Amino acid sequence: MSRVSAALPLKSLQEHERKFLKVAGSYLAQEKIGGPAALADLLDMVASWHSLRTDIEFGEYCKRCRGGFSSGELMAFLYAYPFPKAEWSARVQEAFKGMDNL
Repeated sequence: MSRVSAALPLKSLQEHERKFLKVAGSYLAQEKIGGPAALADLLDMVASWHSLRTDIEFGEYCKRCRGGFSSGELMAFLYAYPFPKAEWSARVQEAFKGMDNL
């Protein structure tokens, strides 16, 4: 007798999602303070999306699990997260200023 398990849905990123992850990854990898932790959080989100058994786009998954933030807001919050809470607002604004050139 064999064990049969349900197949996971085939998932693939859309072009704009791939581009966002490439930009976010390279940006966060260059940040000495907070960047590695934020990059780990972003990787955790991608891994969680892949393990989800429902057929949902990555962008929609991010909106649902992170309170409906845009990709830019999400990147700014991931960047600010490792800093002390007292600095979060300033670090989010710093991230937004840095994204103006992207």
